Amino acid sequence: MNNDISFNSIPQNIQWKRNQITKNIIGQIKAKAGMLSGGEYVEVEKICDIELPYKPNKPIIQKSEETTNGVISLHLNAFANGSNTYTVSYTGTKYADTRTFIVTEDALDTILTNISGNQLYNLSIYGTNSIGNSDTCHLTFGFSANPVLNMTISVWGPTIKYDLSNNGTITPPHADSVWVTTEDRTNVVLTSNAQGLVVK
Repeated sequence: MNNDISFNSIPQNIQWKRNQITKNIIGQIKAKAGMLSGGEYVEVEKICDIELPYKPNKPIIQKSEETTNGVISLHLNAFANGSNTYTVSYTGTKYADTRTFIVTEDALDTILTNISGNQLYNLSIYGTNSIGNSDTCHLTFGFSANPVLNMTISVWGPTIKYDLSNNGTITPPHADSVWVTTEDRTNVVLTSNAQGLVVK
């Protein structure tokens, strides 16, 4: 008995086990054969290993970044099981400048350098094999270029001062301080300082 078996759809977002040479999903097919033997029905089961050509798994990503003198370096690791190549693209959230590159490797391990720290970036990665592209993984980087802000609270007479800064250093557009002043219970004045301007 000969049968052609087709797979119309395979669940996505599953980290399928793969043959690292062929990139195919490793699976099994189970079949049963039955016959009458001596007036009794006998059934025999057989399990056969199969491989299914299929697009790569969705990438698993690790990243770390650091900023030196306003320039970001992003260390990027990605693994889309079943992939031969990786396409990486990142776009600035402020200036919409886009850079794209393709790496031909089973696993991605690269450092992106000389990235301006003047904005955040949206990054996308997907893997590709002879069948197609994996699902795309998205992330945002560039946070290391923004200073860590600390808030201190102090009271001077009738004034409460909330100071938001990086050890006293202010980087626009962050507000550096908010003062709440009350001379009596019927009159409250709020003063906010941002980028060197005072708003009342």
